Amino acid sequence: MVSTVAAASLAPGGTAGVGGFVSGLTLCAVVAGVAAVVSLGLVPPGRPAAAFVGHGHGH
Repeated sequence: MVSTVAAASLAPGGTAGVGGFVSGLTLCAVVAGVAAVVSLGLVPPGRPAAAFVGHGHGH
């Protein structure tokens, strides 16, 4: 998806320069921001209960 946006600036009829790459990286930043906001809703609040691990010599 990002390469499609970036490649638009390299097409013969496209605008020359790095404009497509800037747009592609902006798209990545927006998607990362949306993913961060969505993850806040998926992770339950608080800390998980501590599990007893023991001290390692078998009793």
